[in-house]
Amino acid sequence: MSTRSIIVFRSDACSHSKTVYYRHCDGYPTGVGLEIVEAFRKAKSGITDEQIVDFIARELEAEFYRHTTMKIDRMFPEIQADLEWIYEVCLGSHPSLTIYKTTNPFLEADFIWEVFSSYLSYMPENPEEVREELRMTERVSRNVLKALRSFERAVILKKPLQVTMA
Repeated sequence: MSTRSIIVFRSDACSHSKTVYYRHCDGYPTGVGLEIVEAFRKAKSGITDEQIVDFIARELEAEFYRHTTMKIDRMFPEIQADLEWIYEVCLGSHPSLTIYKTTNPFLEADFIWEVFSSYLSYMPENPEEVREELRMTERVSRNVLKALRSFERAVILKKPLQVTMA
């Protein structure tokens, strides 16, 4: 089963204009997230933001989806209802990576929340350290969704509580 994600590029933190790419598989932070960090580091310094976007998209084999001014929190489920992860790469003078998790496939309610954010220059140099940081992001996100699912069933849907072990 594929883990769908989108990568959203902004020229800087204040920009409303975004370029969106779609990635059909390996959308977890230890997949796409790690690949974004590695591709950003491989990009040559002195190239334009547009060239960085093109380079990273090629490295990730991501498909161009569209240009938009839509806010991040509106992209799921409007862009695609079965997205699991949204990556925002903000370029400019202080490039950063922010990762959002969607409620798909855990909850009836559709929303996203920020689970990770870092300036790319502050990410560890060692890819294994980056991978471990992103793996922890995946685990915590999954545990939060499991807790929310239990809450949704017990309180909102009034179904009997089911205890599951991680």
